Amino acid sequence: MLYFLLSRCFRCPEMVYVSHEKREWIAGNVAKDIAEWLESLGIKQVALEELSFAQDYDTSRLFNRVTHNFCKRFLFNRIVVALRKRGITVFTVSARFTSLIGYFKYSEAYGLSAHQAAALVIARRALGFAERMLRELLRRLSPKEGWKPFRLWGKLFGLYKAARKWAIREDKIFRVWGPTEWLSFMVSGTG
Repeated sequence: MLYFLLSRCFRCPEMVYVSHEKREWIAGNVAKDIAEWLESLGIKQVALEELSFAQDYDTSRLFNRVTHNFCKRFLFNRIVVALRKRGITVFTVSARFTSLIGYFKYSEAYGLSAHQAAALVIARRALGFAERMLRELLRRLSPKEGWKPFRLWGKLFGLYKAARKWAIREDKIFRVWGPTEWLSFMVSGTG
């Protein structure tokens, strides 16, 4: 049985609106707070995902401002340095499909939120585990011979994205659906 005993959110909404120098100062303080909190819990290893946002700026003004001003690489580096200074080992993993894999494989099985399930996928990747596709998903996706697992997850992501667009456009979403409901909706095309 998996237990997520502690979680904590380090909020810093002012990072979006302040000057560059102030943003760097806030990033350093947040990284220090994160490292101190993890050290106080006695944690010796941490897995981090390397995020990359597509900054094509064809979305809303607010999102463009947030992504343009968000110093993700600087914050990531500050966190890694602060953790290593305290003797905490840092593993970095690819962020490819972590939310999708966690949502469809672990959220319903273990009763986790989508974010906790994604964190589980990140931790498993740091430990060297590969995420295989579930049999039920394989049956519904009908992969071609020789397809790699990431290609299958990519196909599932495309289906999920298209189904969400269609469901929203057709006003089909009237409650929060779990992975099972989404799978049946994607395959059948009806809610």
